[in-house]
Amino acid sequence: MARTHATGRRTRWSCTQRAEAAAIIPAQYHNAILKPSVFTSHQVWPPSLPVRGGGPRRSIARRGNEAFHWLFDDRGTERRALIAGHSKMHAKECFVSAPGKSILHGEHAVVHGKVALAVSLNLRTYLRLQSTSSGEVRINLPNIDTFLSWDVTTVKSLLSDWKGDCSSSELDLNLVKKLREFTTITEGSTDTRSMAVLAFLYIYLRVFADAEVLPSLSVCVWSELPTGAGLGSSAAFSVCLSAALLSARGTISSPLSQQQTTARRLVLGITVSLLLTMVISKETRAVIIALHKNGLTGKSIAARKIAPQSTIYRIIKNFKERGSIVAKKAPGRPRKTSKRQDHLLKVFQLRDRATSSAELAQEWQQAGVSASARTVRRRLLEQGLVSRRAAKKPLLSRKNIRDRLIFCKRWNEAELELINKWAFQGEKIIHGNPSGVDNAVGTWGGVLRYHAGKITPLSRVPTLRILLTNTKVPRSTKVLVSGVKDKINKYPSIMTPVLESVDAISETCEHTLAEMVTEGASAKHYNILEDLIDINQHHLNVMGVGHSSLDTLCRVTLAHGLHSKLTGAGGGGCGITLLRPETEPSVVRAAVQDLKEVGFDCWETSLGGPGVLLHSPDSITQDTLSILTSY
Repeated sequence: MARTHATGRRTRWSCTQRAEAAAIIPAQYHNAILKPSVFTSHQVWPPSLPVRGGGPRRSIARRGNEAFHWLFDDRGTERRALIAGHSKMHAKECFVSAPGKSILHGEHAVVHGKVALAVSLNLRTYLRLQSTSSGEVRINLPNIDTFLSWDVTTVKSLLSDWKGDCSSSELDLNLVKKLREFTTITEGSTDTRSMAVLAFLYIYLRVFADAEVLPSLSVCVWSELPTGAGLGSSAAFSVCLSAALLSARGTISSPLSQQQTTARRLVLGITVSLLLTMVISKETRAVIIALHKNGLTGKSIAARKIAPQSTIYRIIKNFKERGSIVAKKAPGRPRKTSKRQDHLLKVFQLRDRATSSAELAQEWQQAGVSASARTVRRRLLEQGLVSRRAAKKPLLSRKNIRDRLIFCKRWNEAELELINKWAFQGEKIIHGNPSGVDNAVGTWGGVLRYHAGKITPLSRVPTLRILLTNTKVPRSTKVLVSGVKDKINKYPSIMTPVLESVDAISETCEHTLAEMVTEGASAKHYNILEDLIDINQHHLNVMGVGHSSLDTLCRVTLAHGLHSKLTGAGGGGCGITLLRPETEPSVVRAAVQDLKEVGFDCWETSLGGPGVLLHSPDSITQDTLSILTSY
C-alpha cells in the first residue's frame, strides 16, 4: 500500500502490480514511486539524481517531481525503455505445455513406406521458466529426481571457439561432445536423466549463443506422461524447452504479450496517477503559489516541471478566487440516500432477483425513500448487482470458447516451424536418429499423417475420449522393428498384404475422422473406428509385436464393451481404448478398476488436443502450478 503524506490519500497496490512496477522502474526511483511512505520531510533526494529548479531541496514534492520528470521527459531513454519493455530476457516468467503422442494406426507398417496416423495425447508436459539474478542456470526435473545448476560464465566458456550459425537446424556434434565432457556424461550413456540434461544445456546454449552474457534462469519441468513408455515424453520436453527459451530470447513472439502489455500500461497508469497525486499535494501547491507571488508566470513555473502547465494555472486561479491553496470542494448535490437505505434496497433485490427496478422503486418508496428506477439501478450497480436479460441461446458454445482460447495462446505457423526445428535437435540428442513425428505432434497437436518421411497435419479433427493403459512391460523398439523386418523377408507373399491392409486402415480412419468433423460424429462413425481398432490389433499380432499383457488389456476392456489396441512399438508398453460419447462413467470406472487389479496403470484422457501452448498461471491446475513453483 502506497501513501502520500500531504493528502493522506492511499493508493492500493496488489503484490502483482508492485512486482511488475519494480521490474520496469529504475531502482533509484523505487522509493519515490513504490514506497513514498518511507520518506519524511527532512530526508534528501538521492544525490545521484539531478535537482532541477529552485524551491525547497528536501520536500516530498521535489522527489515526486524528479520521478515525474523521468516518466514524462520525451528525451529520456529510460522512459522509452519503460514503455518498450526492453530487456535481455524478453520473458521474465513463462509457462508452456506440450502434449504427448500416441500412434492411432500404422505402427511398424510406416517403416516400410505405409501411412501412419500420429495423434496428440492430452497428457501434457508443463514447463516454468523464470528469470533470476543468481548468475546460474538451473534445471529442475522432479519426475526423475534431477536438480542441477551451473554458473553462467562457466557454461558460456563452452562457446569460446564456437563459430556456428544460430539459425542452423543441423546438430552441432562438437558442442554436444563438449557438453558431454562438461557434464561427465559418457558417450554411450542413454539414461533419461543424462539425455534430458544434455538436451537442455544444448538448446539453452544454441538459443542464446550470440548473447554477450548468458541469462540467469531457472527451468522446472513436470510431466503427466510416464517416461520411457513410448508416449513422446522426451519430445514434449524438447518442445517445451524450445518454445520457452525462444520466447525468452525474443526470437518468437509471446501470444500473451497483449495481456502483458496491458499489465505494463496498467502499472504505468497507476504509477502516473500516484505521481500526479504527489505533484499536486499541499506542499507542491504552496511551492507553486510562492513562486507565483515572486513574479513567475504559470509558464515559467511549468518549465521547472513541478506539475503540468494546466494544473499550475488551475491552482493559481483557485488561489486568486478563494485566497487559499486548498482545492475547491467538488460541486454537485448531496447524495439522496444513506448507506442504510442502500443496504435495504439490496435486501429487497436479493429477496427476489426477478424484481424489476421500477418495482423496487415502489417498494423503496413505501420504506420512505423517494427515488427513480434509474437511481435504483445505479445503487444496485454500486453494490455489484448487475441487471441482465436471460439469454435465449448462448452466443458461444463450449467448443467455440475452447477453440478461441486455444487460438489466442498459439504461435503463428512460422514460429511453430521454428519451435519444431529446435525441438527436433533436442530429439536427436536424446534418440540419435528420430523420425520427427513425436516433436511434430508436440508442436502442432491434433492428428498428423506420416508417409515416406513427409509429415502433414490434418486440419479440423475431432477429439476422441480414450483410456490409456500402461502395461509396464519393458520392450526394445529396435528388436521389435528388426523382428517385423525378418518376418517380411521370410514370408513376403503373406506379410505384404498385411502391410497393405494396415495402410488401408490408416486411410479409412483418416477419412472417417474428416467425416466426423463435417457431418458430426455419429454411432456409425464410432462403429467404424472400433472395427478398425480390432482389425489393426489382429494385424499387429500377425507381425509378431503383440504380447500377453496386451491380450489381457483387450480381453478386460472387451468385457465392458470397449475396444483396445496397442500403440507404439508393442511387445508390452501401452495400449489405447476408445470411449464412445455415450459410454457411462460407471462403465469407465469399472474398466479402470479391473485394469488396475491386473497391475496396469490407467488414465482417462483424450486424443487430438492442441499442441504447444503458452499459459497464464490461472489456466494451470493448482496441483500442477504448486509443483512448478516449488523449485
